[in-house]
Amino acid sequence: AFRWEKDITLDLNAHYINYSLLLPYQCEVYVNVYTQPVGTAQQQMYATLLVNPFIPIPNNGNLITYSKPEFQFGAGTLYVWGLMGHTHKYGRSYKVWKRLASGQKGELIYDASCPLGIPGCPTQFFDYQHIPLRYWEPLMPINWNTGIIHEASWVNEGPESVAFGPTSDDEMMVLIAFYTLAPVTVDTEEPAETAQQVLTSPNPTNGAIRITVPGVAEVRRFGLFDLTGRQLLSRNDIPSNAFELDLGLLPNGIYVFNADGRTGKIVVEH
Repeated sequence: AFRWEKDITLDLNAHYINYSLLLPYQCEVYVNVYTQPVGTAQQQMYATLLVNPFIPIPNNGNLITYSKPEFQFGAGTLYVWGLMGHTHKYGRSYKVWKRLASGQKGELIYDASCPLGIPGCPTQFFDYQHIPLRYWEPLMPINWNTGIIHEASWVNEGPESVAFGPTSDDEMMVLIAFYTLAPVTVDTEEPAETAQQVLTSPNPTNGAIRITVPGVAEVRRFGLFDLTGRQLLSRNDIPSNAFELDLGLLPNGIYVFNADGRTGKIVVEH
């Protein structure tokens, strides 16, 4: 459990991206907070933001990379259960290494271009809107006397140079870390059955794309939507769990699909 101090205020920062130049994007967020008496939790959880505010990024179309070490002399061991990077639209990569005593990069422990943030994936794809949160079970010990090194990269092809800032036209380099001070874990229950992810290939695509819905013999309803929620394509009673679409007439962008309740995204890049 996280410690909830007396008279504390929850600052909820929700991010939404509206690609429409004409339509408003109305959103609501609801949060349930469950409490228990102080001292009854098996462990106290901590969260921190590790920020690098010094990231000038010129609009020259080149890959710009910044690294920042995070450590504290004389500190003990932290037990990390989650890491997640954060950039804005020009982001191309976010990685974290354990830092060696020499100050150099050691083991690569987080790669936002890989599913679940786990390094070593054969095909990398960085999506700044859906950067993965990597979990560790059991918790990963990190000697904070040597700490970590986090590194992000950007390609600014916009109209002007950018720097760190809060708007969607600015950029960020923020690493969110979740940890405890003791290597104590609690039991969790996994769902008995999880629907398999819909497969899309190639994705990004410049036109033709193959959709495969695992575990079924047919697809009763498929819909494709833009990010304003407007339906662009609908197919019903597809007699197979695999089919192809031609999206060559769609403009570049991100699209959302729903295949019998299973959702995902398709990126069109011509």
